[in-house]
Amino acid sequence: MKKISLTNLNKYTYFFLSTSFIITFFRFLSMPFLTIFLSYTTYFSTAQIGLIIGIPGLIQLILGVIASNIIDYFSDKFSIILSILLPACGMLGYIFFDSYVLMLFSSVVCGIGWSIYNPLLMSCLMRYSNGNSDIIIEINYWIINLSGAIGPLVGALLSDGKSEFPFFLFSGALFFLAISTLILFPYKRKKKLLEEKQDSPQLSAVIENLKNDILILCKSKASLFLFFSFFSINFIEAQYNTNFALHLTEVTKDGPNALASMMIAMTATILILQPISIKISKFVKLNVQLIIGSIFYTVGILIFGFSFSVSIFILSAILLAIGELIIAPKIQVLTGKSAPEELQTTAFAFTTMGGNLAFFLGPTLGGLLYEESFRSIFIPFIVIIGISTGITAMVANIYYKKHNTSA
Repeated sequence: MKKISLTNLNKYTYFFLSTSFIITFFRFLSMPFLTIFLSYTTYFSTAQIGLIIGIPGLIQLILGVIASNIIDYFSDKFSIILSILLPACGMLGYIFFDSYVLMLFSSVVCGIGWSIYNPLLMSCLMRYSNGNSDIIIEINYWIINLSGAIGPLVGALLSDGKSEFPFFLFSGALFFLAISTLILFPYKRKKKLLEEKQDSPQLSAVIENLKNDILILCKSKASLFLFFSFFSINFIEAQYNTNFALHLTEVTKDGPNALASMMIAMTATILILQPISIKISKFVKLNVQLIIGSIFYTVGILIFGFSFSVSIFILSAILLAIGELIIAPKIQVLTGKSAPEELQTTAFAFTTMGGNLAFFLGPTLGGLLYEESFRSIFIPFIVIIGISTGITAMVANIYYKKHNTSA
């Protein structure tokens, strides 16, 4: 097996990993406090603020595939700068705009930027990894969890949620990254810009190309199963702060602290065990890893559903985290490998759309099942979802290998 040395990686891989850390860190440093900030600095109602917060996710759900496909017409350099500048400007709108309509516009701008950035980052990590995409995606997953863990802590130290300072910092960091990209990153035209697409295509040609590319992904069994795998893993994650939190409140004396303990345990587990998982994954077949991840998910959910002790809830959180750290990076790697290079960004957006859909449906559908019966309906349903996270990814891997063998 090829030995991977981080010292031999492409310098642009380090660029993207650093970008991933900086953006995730400042995102978690500021965005968790946006609701508090807007409630203290505007006259908007809670529902209106909720819409402002929710619009970026809705935009990513609706426009993710379309924006990613269109951005494939342009160089990585232009695409990266655009995907960073849009949220940078939108963030300033949260600070300076008083009009509710303009505030909504800021959220739309942010949503368009993130709908480009998220899949673009993953596709760039794949393309610039010098053949080491598996470990690079694992490292990026660890970096995201690290920055996501320390970002809110630093944000809480810098501001009580009533100051615009964290949002200035986030916007400033994004502008800094845009300038760094302009200076450091090379201009390289993508394949889609060559030959017949060298000139600026007409709108009808762009729409026709979008339809064809989406049709390719929809016909790909690997892409469809990865979509459902990403949906499953995010459907479970959507329960953490909603229906799982309700259950903890009902069966423990202090639900919020129990939930906080679970989330801390999950984050710590990922940060500690992810490097070990990377080492072990070199010697274990991918499908075996996915099955093991599903088992951890299933056992973690069952323990959560039938426990009344905070310590056992924490144990379930650890098992859920192990399942997540095994499966989640593998879904991302498979997404990149199973798509043609010129379709990678669109493929990541297509798979991510499954996650966005899960976060949209998860709280509502989970809540309906929770109200019916927690242990007889909700838990069995979540167990099925937990099992499907790894199984659907495993089936996607089988189709991916089959396609490569027959190609």
